[in-house]
Amino acid sequence: MLHFFSRKSKTNASPSDTEGIIQFGEMTESPPAQDEEEIELPIDLLEDRGCLILRAPMVGASEGDISVVVRGNQITISKNGSSQENEGRDSIIQECYWGPLSRTITLENPFQADKISAKLEKGVLTIRIPLVKERTKIIPIEDAEEKNN
Repeated sequence: MLHFFSRKSKTNASPSDTEGIIQFGEMTESPPAQDEEEIELPIDLLEDRGCLILRAPMVGASEGDISVVVRGNQITISKNGSSQENEGRDSIIQECYWGPLSRTITLENPFQADKISAKLEKGVLTIRIPLVKERTKIIPIEDAEEKNN
């Protein structure tokens, strides 16, 4: 059974912090302005043949706008973005959010951090997270009395 917890990430990794970072490229935009709200990134998390598959929509993002950071049992996905300007036009309907997004997921299942891969294709970020294969080992019990004789 797959166990995970999710929380909104409130910080971005600094460019000098490279421990456990799997990143497409350098983030090209500055962090969100203080008045610009960062919202939680929607995800799908699936399990398939010993791997977790995490998918997240990244419409309009390039590889340089996205970072994936692994620290311990947590994976943080961040996307830089900025609000789309309407250039003097009045909005009739505005449902799309164009600002920064992030999501931190805590996995209880052990995974192989050094084998995680990520790709961006047709506006969808797909992250493959290989799980550690459980091994069953039978431990023999020694008879202490027999050993002393």
